[in-house]
Amino acid sequence: MTEFYYSGEEVFMKSSNIGGQAVLEGVMMKHKDRYAVAVRKPDGTIAVERDEYHSIVGSYRKLLQIPFIRGIFNFIDSMILGMKTLTWSAGFEEEEEEILTEKEASKRERQDRIINGIVMAVSFIVAIGVFMVLPYFHL
Repeated sequence: MTEFYYSGEEVFMKSSNIGGQAVLEGVMMKHKDRYAVAVRKPDGTIAVERDEYHSIVGSYRKLLQIPFIRGIFNFIDSMILGMKTLTWSAGFEEEEEEILTEKEASKRERQDRIINGIVMAVSFIVAIGVFMVLPYFHL
């Protein structure tokens, strides 16, 4: 939420630094290292998950002071958190479809993780190719 401060004729805005994204049947909101996801379940109730997100940078916070490097790590963090929350929200749609045994569920979760990793890697490579390499070729 953006706050406005009035001082005479000047208007000052203070940023809240809260961001978010849409997920299946819900929304994810993030502020600093904390995030929350709210999803409407098939039965009409709302499921909420609140958690902390620890950046892939870890204890190497000095890397975030370099503008280009900071952007790369923020992009990767956004992709990881986005995929995690999208996968969580998609789980509620699957609940209605079938009930799996614990062994089948862990196998499916492992397969989903592998597929998500492959999709993210291919997407990252395509994005670098299209937006960083392709512009160097004059067509």
